[in-house]
Amino acid sequence: MPGSPAEVKLVSNAMANATRRKIMAMLVEKERTRVEVEQAAGASMLDYHLQMLQQAGLAIIKDGLIVLTDFGKNFMETKA
Repeated sequence: MPGSPAEVKLVSNAMANATRRKIMAMLVEKERTRVEVEQAAGASMLDYHLQMLQQAGLAIIKDGLIVLTDFGKNFMETKA
């Protein structure tokens, strides 16, 4: 779990947006392709939203899939 104020701020900013929260909720269920995320969350600013999640350490793009990091999984479990 991030501890420095800068890391906490990144996570807070990432989760302050409804589209990013929707993406995170989708990723809890399973890994998703960019196309799946785009269809559900919309194409508008998708790159930006994914970048914010990656900078916060919540998700990564691996082998064409968008996946929660271990930190992202733990974060979402604590929010459930």
